[in-house]
Amino acid sequence: MSILAVALFLAVHLLHPLPSMAAEGTASLDSSEDPDGGCIASAETKSGTISPGADTDSFTFYGQAGQGVVIEMPRISGHLYPRLQLYDPNALRVASDESWPSTRASVENYQLQMTGIYTIVASNDHPYGLTGEYGLSLVLAPGTTISQQDPDGGDIASDETKTGKIFPAGDTDAYCFYGLSGQRIVIEMARISGGLYPRLQLYDPNGVRATSHEPWPSTRASIEGYELQMTGIYTIVASNDYPYGLTGEYGLSLSLIPPSDPRGLCPYDPLPLNGQTLSLCDWDTLSLSCWPVETATNYDVYFARGPCDPLQKVAENIPDPCVPTLALPALENKHHLCSWKVIAHTPEGDIQGPTWSFLLECCFPSDFTTFSDWVALGKPDCWCSGYKYQCDGDCDGETQGFQKYRVFTNDLACLIKNWKKPITDPSFNPSCDFDHKPESFHKYRCFTNDLRILIANWKKTDADLPGDCPRPE
Repeated sequence: MSILAVALFLAVHLLHPLPSMAAEGTASLDSSEDPDGGCIASAETKSGTISPGADTDSFTFYGQAGQGVVIEMPRISGHLYPRLQLYDPNALRVASDESWPSTRASVENYQLQMTGIYTIVASNDHPYGLTGEYGLSLVLAPGTTISQQDPDGGDIASDETKTGKIFPAGDTDAYCFYGLSGQRIVIEMARISGGLYPRLQLYDPNGVRATSHEPWPSTRASIEGYELQMTGIYTIVASNDYPYGLTGEYGLSLSLIPPSDPRGLCPYDPLPLNGQTLSLCDWDTLSLSCWPVETATNYDVYFARGPCDPLQKVAENIPDPCVPTLALPALENKHHLCSWKVIAHTPEGDIQGPTWSFLLECCFPSDFTTFSDWVALGKPDCWCSGYKYQCDGDCDGETQGFQKYRVFTNDLACLIKNWKKPITDPSFNPSCDFDHKPESFHKYRCFTNDLRILIANWKKTDADLPGDCPRPE
């Protein structure tokens, strides 16, 4: 296809839908594609839509044998009756919940039997093909308790009170604490605002639900006087108890009787902080560290660069719980939701700390004139060097066809879809802004300069391109 033909092709299809490119070995990009689903992290809540009636959405997560799992799926709008299925790494269904005639489905108190990638399948449970919007959340116990999407949750100590919000519908918040066998606990959760009816679940260090309180129609839930049966990391799961997906703000407190300070008893007080946001620009100067255990002889450290990646041992039998980031696996220059934990070895046995997480943003040079635009767009990682062909016209980060073209029809379709959109358009996809600059009086982000870049690199492969985006200005 000549450069002139590409330009004419674009001009025609700016006014007409782009047809399927199946003849070139690529997938159709029409509006029937379903964006719902994908990887979900512990303590994360996602929303989706079951439409049309036979739609199913799939979510994946990495689970370890022995972890407890809590999955919530309520209706947000429409006529949907949610249905949940959970499949293990061998593709065997291990749990399910068919909600009809309720508008909420859940999988609770299920203990994972093997380690690997699990799949959640969300669908409609009504005999007729009803549709609607839903929320879906995941908590692993023990597991990460803060996600990029939801900052509520995290570590909680005795005599500490936290506030959070159950939002959107289906949200679950997770808090963890280190408890000693024989201690008694008091957990209080009360509505502050909204329509929330609080619900509490407590999971023990083995991922088994130890106790719970579903007080609907009360606006206060509590677990009082429960005696801990083992020592380790416990997980509190806070959620809504009403059959419909109501939301609201709450307060949550913990008391351990007798009180105990986790510092020195288990790995605690992490740096980076749980839920902190960091930049890859500073990554090589940092380290992972936490408060040491008084009786520990040495430590193992585990690290994962994403919510669907396994926690892998990155340090073994080190004298202090501190690992320089330079000793960790190399990371691509794009956003990562990292997680890590420390296991302390003591003469009495191993002591496992909480699983902490932090967001690592890609590094886009702050001295670039387009840095403020990058920030205004929400710091898209497609502008960073993890997408090293984006400034040459690669909109989707993929090659196409058996020829493995880096710049081809999918990238053209992306440009067409975002043609003449300004930075303020919420539907704008920044990956099609190849030059990272506005054009014309209207400040279009995808316009003629981007078209010129795409035409200049049309049907080029990786061997034809330098792969050094973003380039110094």
